[in-house]
Amino acid sequence: MEGSVSALSLESLAVGDKGLRLSLSLGGAVSLRYEDESLKRKEKEAKNGGKKN
Repeated sequence: MEGSVSALSLESLAVGDKGLRLSLSLGGAVSLRYEDESLKRKEKEAKNGGKKN
């Protein structure tokens, strides 16, 4: 994350079979990037019919 945050609010939080799902609101001049590699890998496997590459 780069920049400055003037406000951070948790909008929702849920726990499910696939892990945590949360929604945040950020205020200020912020650049944020997050990638979950395990989720991307599972999505790719699902598209390939469960085959791992």
